[in-house]
Order: sequence, then structure tokens, then C-alpha cells
Amino acid sequence: MSMSSRKVLALAMAVSAVLLSPATAQAAADPQLRVLAVRSTADHEVSLVYQLQPMPLAPLPQGAVTVTSGGTTRPATASAILSDRTALAFIIDTSAGAAASLQGGGLSGMASFLLQLPPQASTTVIADRRPPAVIAPNSVGVADALRATSALRGGGTRATSDAVTLALRQLASTPGTPPVIVLYTSAPNAGGEPAAELGDRLRRANAVLAVVDTSPDPGYWSDVARATGGFAITSAPEQAITSFDAVADGLRSRYTVSLARSAVADEKVDLRVDTGPRVVTAAVAVGPEPAAVGTPGAGEDTGRSWVWLLGAGLLAVLVAVGIVLWERRARPEVQTAPPPEVLREPALPGVRVFDVADPAGPREITNSLFEPRIEREARARQEAGSRQKAGSAEGSVGHQSEPPDVPPSA
Repeated sequence: MSMSSRKVLALAMAVSAVLLSPATAQAAADPQLRVLAVRSTADHEVSLVYQLQPMPLAPLPQGAVTVTSGGTTRPATASAILSDRTALAFIIDTSAGAAASLQGGGLSGMASFLLQLPPQASTTVIADRRPPAVIAPNSVGVADALRATSALRGGGTRATSDAVTLALRQLASTPGTPPVIVLYTSAPNAGGEPAAELGDRLRRANAVLAVVDTSPDPGYWSDVARATGGFAITSAPEQAITSFDAVADGLRSRYTVSLARSAVADEKVDLRVDTGPRVVTAAVAVGPEPAAVGTPGAGEDTGRSWVWLLGAGLLAVLVAVGIVLWERRARPEVQTAPPPEVLREPALPGVRVFDVADPAGPREITNSLFEPRIEREARARQEAGSRQKAGSAEGSVGHQSEPPDVPPSA
């Protein structure tokens, strides 16, 4: 290839690069919308957790998010996961097994994360130990949380499932705020509660879970966090600061939108987000409302609950049986008439009794209940006649026994 040909080729490549570079940069800057979780809350709402990548440089304006179904706009409430309205519960593994993680970089990483939270967000810090404890109560800002985490030391055993339950109770005290749970743990699981059950508990509470996991097996926490629209990061203790920075970025890129559940069982909705440079959309299938799942505490507490329920059921059965037996003993015996085929004949032959309630059709009564009265009346008449006859006879005899007055003979 000659020198002039090479110059022409180089010039063409330079021009192509200049022409294509804006398009390539624009394509790289175009936001991508991903729906991460569809959750059914306890108040019959549907909550969608979605992510925008890359993260918008400015907060989304009011009205930037709309939800439509069948061409009709649905009323919806949208908010960022991290904002001044956020209620965040920070669960920290303080067991003996986490002592090295705390001192090896965990405390510094947690402080770095807390300082990146919105200034008006409320924060609660919970120590994952047995029993779990609130070491920094719910308050606006991070001053109390920073003091509580800086003084942490490892010791004892953990109770992660109970710590999550305690965190959900703390978050429930601030209704109307996007609840977030951040967990720093060295445990490979929550201590016996299956990942699907824990994820469902968090999803129904409308909470998003983010985990920094220093255990060698990250699978459990990845499954639980993914069910809520959150994420889990595996980290060595000395990399905790970098890992917590990634947690802050991941939460800032996530948003939630809530709407009332429709009567349509398998409704499909369209999510539309106006990011400013571009409008992005996603179609979401909203399935039927799942069955309610309780929020258990420790395993031993759940066992006690079953024992109490069983005892209450047996007591109710015994009380019901006692009431039935008492009523049977207290109820007076009712003499029932013998069956029609064994009714005795009336005591007074020839006496017939009729029911004249319907003059057009008198009904003859053959029930023996009428017979005693008939017998009593007949017997009374007979006895009255006998007494009358006896009285007459006595009068006659007395008259005849007295000698007649005979005048003296001359």
C-alpha cells in the first residue's frame, strides 16, 4: 500500500471515529430500566422495585413515574429507596465470630456508609446477638448510629432471624416511608429460617434488604436479598469500605412505586419513567395476591405458639362437652306420646272428640291426651250420682224406723 493510500485510510478512520463517537457515548449514557421485584404488601397494594442504570444525575421530578393498565393511568406513589423519607435499620453481627470482621475494617466501612445517607433519613442500629438489641433507637440523622457502631465489640452468639424481626418492628413504627434493612454479617444464613421464608417476610413488609457478607458461602443472602429487590455483596473485612460504598450506590439506583391491587387476577401494567434525557418503559405482570405469611420470632417461640394453640383447642373441646352434658342433666324429661300404632283406646267407649278449628272440616281427635279429662269428668258425674242416691236411701230408712204416733187406747 502506497503512502498516499495509507494517509487516505487513516483520514477515513479518523472521520468515522469522530462521527460515531457521539452515538456511542449517547448509547452508553441511555438509561436502562429493570424491574427487580414485585411485592404484595399487607394492605392489598402492589409495590414494584426497579433500577435505573446508569443512575440519574438529579432526583426524578414529581410525575416522572406513571403506571398504566389497559390504556388507563393508575394512581401510584413513587419514591427513591434512599431519600430524606427513608427509614433504615442497620443490623450488625456482633457475635464472637464477627469480632475479626468488625476490627478488620467493618467499623470503618459502616461509618463510611452512614455518612453517605440523606441527612433527614431516620436510622436504627440493631446488634445481632442473643437476644438482639436496639443499640441506637430510631432518630433522624446518623449521629447516634455513628456513636453506637464505633463502640461495638464481638462476643456471644448471633440470632439473625430474630434481629430481622426486631428491625421490621422498628420500621413499622414509621409508616409511609420506604423501609430499608442493611445487614453486615459473617453468618452464612439466618440461623435456621429458610431463605424463601425470610425473603417472603421482608417482601410482604415492603422492605428492601442489602447485605455485606463476609462468610465463605454467599448463596443464602443473595437469594433473600434478591427476593426484596435488593442485593448482597461478598466482601473481605479489609475491603469493607469499598463494599459499603457499593451498597450506597446500589441503593441510590433503586426506586419503588406502589399502587392498589386490581381485581384482575393476572393484571399486566406498564411502568413509564421519564429520566429527562429519555423515557424508558417496562411491562410488568402482577400475579394474584399470595397467602399471608406471619412474622415468626425465634424457633423456640414458634414452638411455644403451637403448644398454646393446641392447649387452647383441647380446652375449648372440653368446655363444649361439659356444657352439653350439663344441659342434658338439667333439661326436664319430656314424656312423649307413644307411637300411633300403640295408642290405647279411649276409656269411655262411644265418646268421640272433635277439633272444630275448621268448621268446614272438623277433625276427630283420637290422641289419648284427651282421655284423662274425659275419664275424670265421667267419674265425677258417677260419684255425684252415687252420693245423691245414697242420701236418698238413708232418708227413706230413717223415716220408716220411727214408730208412728198412736193415740192411747181407750
